[in-house]
Amino acid sequence: MSMLSDGEIKQRIIRGDDQALAREWWRKADWEAIGDRLLILPYREECVGPADYDLHLGGECVLLRDPYRVIKLAGGEEIMVPPGDTLLCLTEEFIGLPKTVVGLIVPKVSWLCHGTALHASRVHPTWHGKLRVAMTNLGSNPIALARGDGLCSILFYTTSAVEHSMAEAASVGLGTERLPIPEYPRLRPQPYLEPGQVRPEDISQMPALYGKPFDVVRGALEAIKREVQYYVDHDVAPNLLYNARQEAKAEGFGAFKWLAGILATGILALIVAAIVKMFCP
Repeated sequence: MSMLSDGEIKQRIIRGDDQALAREWWRKADWEAIGDRLLILPYREECVGPADYDLHLGGECVLLRDPYRVIKLAGGEEIMVPPGDTLLCLTEEFIGLPKTVVGLIVPKVSWLCHGTALHASRVHPTWHGKLRVAMTNLGSNPIALARGDGLCSILFYTTSAVEHSMAEAASVGLGTERLPIPEYPRLRPQPYLEPGQVRPEDISQMPALYGKPFDVVRGALEAIKREVQYYVDHDVAPNLLYNARQEAKAEGFGAFKWLAGILATGILALIVAAIVKMFCP
């Protein structure tokens, strides 16, 4: 097995009028017409490296925090990948490999320097279609990618001709040009919660689900809770009790004055009545 150099990649690329027929060759598994050639659509010579070819972000992608919503990107349109999230996307390029070539998708150093991870993955001989690529943001800041950005590179290795094509195995995604909504049998999506829906147990689960720094967030919330409780117990509650007593005293004194006024009025009325009776028998 040997890696194809830039010159060998250029020699094997299907060009000209054959490009219009090439997709059908792979769909029909016409290996005689394909030979040992490579199909890359669109093909740009400036994307050929010393021993690789640059692949670019295509027009459909998914963020795994909302894994069932396919996001469509227009030319140059950006998508933000939040910290800890993974972008699953299709390449702009449609790739076709013969029976004698295997591909290896590798990350670009420029993206690694941004704190992202893109794991190497193989492309089997006889594959045709756009490639699915997953990039994870391991940094603490959002990452912006635009459609058409250089995403990763593909290396080509020669091998002896495989006996069975991927078409015979009915491989998932073969020939795809659209991003299918995949199944996630092991994924446990967390529902989005509005502020009023968050419960204490939701906060308690955050460190187990997402790790650091949510252990610090949970600890900070507990510390704030303790401070508020202390303030209520030692400052607010005693003042509330004192104020309640003062208000009770004021209300009691007001009621006493009112009763005293009623009583004084009654006594005065009795005195007046007695005097009238004495002098006016």
